[in-house]
Amino acid sequence: MANQILDEAGWTLNDDGIREKDGEVASFDLYVRSESQADIQQAKLIAEQTQEIGVEFNVQVVSTDKLTELTIRKVDGKPAPEFDSFIWGWGGDPYDPSFLLSLMTTDEIGASSDAFYSNPEYDRLFEEQTTIFDAEERKAVIQEMIAILQEDVPYVVLTEDPYLEAYNSDSLGEITRACPAETGTAFCQQVSYEPLLTLQPGEGGGGDETVSGVPGGVAAIGAAIIAAAAFLFGRARGRRETEPLELEA
Repeated sequence: MANQILDEAGWTLNDDGIREKDGEVASFDLYVRSESQADIQQAKLIAEQTQEIGVEFNVQVVSTDKLTELTIRKVDGKPAPEFDSFIWGWGGDPYDPSFLLSLMTTDEIGASSDAFYSNPEYDRLFEEQTTIFDAEERKAVIQEMIAILQEDVPYVVLTEDPYLEAYNSDSLGEITRACPAETGTAFCQQVSYEPLLTLQPGEGGGGDETVSGVPGGVAAIGAAIIAAAAFLFGRARGRRETEPLELEA
C-alpha cells in the first residue's frame, strides 16, 4: 500500500532504488543516541523496512550532547535545527497527561518542544482541558487533541515502555503501589520518590515480588519542520534517559 501511495503521488525510483520527485530525493538522516542500544536497534529496523518502499534512512549514531546540539543549533542568533529525524523519548506523569500534551503546544517552541509543532486548535484545546474538573469531560477534549496529533503526525510514536520494579519482600515491607494507587508502580518515577520514606524492614518469609508499572516513557521519532520557530533550553525536563532492562527468557 505504501508503494502504491508513493507511486500515485509521483515519487519514482531512481537508479539507486530511492524515490525522488522534482529533484527531491527521499533520503534522510536518522539520528540516535549512542547511549541507547534500544534506539539504535529501532533505527536500524526502520532503515531496513523503509528500503522496501524506496525511502532511505541513514542511521547516524551520536552522543546525547551531540543530538541536543543538533536540535538547539542557532545561526546568527536564529534557530537552525540541523536534523531530518531522530529517535528519543519522553517520560510523563502517571496521574495527569498535561506535561506530555504540553510538548506539542506552540508555547513550548523555544522550550521543551523538539518537533517545532504549532496548531492553534490544539493550543486552544490544551488550554480548555486544563480548566475542566470533570474527568470524563476532560477526557473527551484530550481525545480531540490526540486525534489532531494523529492527523498531523509531529511525532511517530514507536513504543510505550512500562517501568519494571522488583523488590525482595523478605527485606522490605510496607510496599504499596502508589502511582497510581493499586495498579501502578511503587516508587513514583518521574513524579516523586516520597514513597521510599514509607519502606520498612521486611519480616521475612516472603519472596521476590515484581511490580509492572504504568507506561513511564514514550519513544518517538520527530521530524524537523523547515523555517519553524525556536527550540531552546529546558528540553531535558521529563526526558526519559533510562533504558528498558532486557532479561533473557
